Amino acid sequence: MRKTAIYTGGLMLLFLAGYALAGLFEERPLTTVKRTRIAMGTLIEIQVRQSQTGSAEAAIQAAFTEVARVEALLSAQRPDSPLWRANHAPTSTIVVEPEIYRLLQRSDEWWQRSDGAFDASLGALVTVWGFGGGSPALPLEHDRLDALEHSGWGQLQLLDQNRLKRPHRVELDLGGIGKGYAVQQAADALRRHGVQQALINAGGDIAAVGGGWRVGIQHPRRQGELIGTLALEDIAVATSGDYEQYFEQGGRRYHHILDPRSGMPAQGAQSVTVIAADCTDADALSTAVFVLGAADGLALVESLPGVESLIVDKSGKILMSSGFRGYLVQQER
Repeated sequence: MRKTAIYTGGLMLLFLAGYALAGLFEERPLTTVKRTRIAMGTLIEIQVRQSQTGSAEAAIQAAFTEVARVEALLSAQRPDSPLWRANHAPTSTIVVEPEIYRLLQRSDEWWQRSDGAFDASLGALVTVWGFGGGSPALPLEHDRLDALEHSGWGQLQLLDQNRLKRPHRVELDLGGIGKGYAVQQAADALRRHGVQQALINAGGDIAAVGGGWRVGIQHPRRQGELIGTLALEDIAVATSGDYEQYFEQGGRRYHHILDPRSGMPAQGAQSVTVIAADCTDADALSTAVFVLGAADGLALVESLPGVESLIVDKSGKILMSSGFRGYLVQQER
């Protein structure tokens, strides 16, 4: 019998100690309040620097509440979620929640910009590989091909009035954009509570509110080793890696980032880190660049203003977009 080893990786981007901006609050020095919770299938950590601990606690609670709301909205596995109900609707034309519809519009934009590399309609493939249920395994070829036939954003139509038309069995899966969206919503909630300095990390999807934050980019093959350190201010970072969710069988690694063209795990990279103004976009782009591979992925990034990327390609070589070094506080090893 073949042995199958299953792994769930740690965080792709590791927090490093941040630093307060000295002298801003001489009478009431800034205090860092840090809280963690499990949500959206990962550990979420929120740090807030405030002069009043009580207000920081209230802001963090509001941010976690927002993450829980987004998770309840976008879960493809929970039968009580609006996304699950949309996937299992008996009719081909369905009305979705306005917030889901807006996220589908954004997904459509990235599908077009990435020439199909980002695809939010791979629910059938995610299911047949078992990544959604936590027990991944190599599917039979005919099952994968059947799931591939019932996947693909080109089969869907976004209509007016929050309506979506999709063929039977084509299912939405927002795993490539939903976590980034939840992080961005949490960051916005912190700002609404008057927070000026905060950092949110949801398994490698990060949003920085204010400045003075540093995070490390983990090496995808050397646990605990950093490629480099980023200085962040009012910006977002997302990393997609082939070690976050994967299993090994027959000496080969099978991971959760699926290529929409083949229905197999994408082979163009080991990890991709994207910096963008919005964590929703950073999340979608890190997935798209991973699928595209180093050459086409960097070409896409260079065409987008305000976006930078670091790629560890399939051979382990490190490549960076033209402006990525501007965020590094120490050079890559």
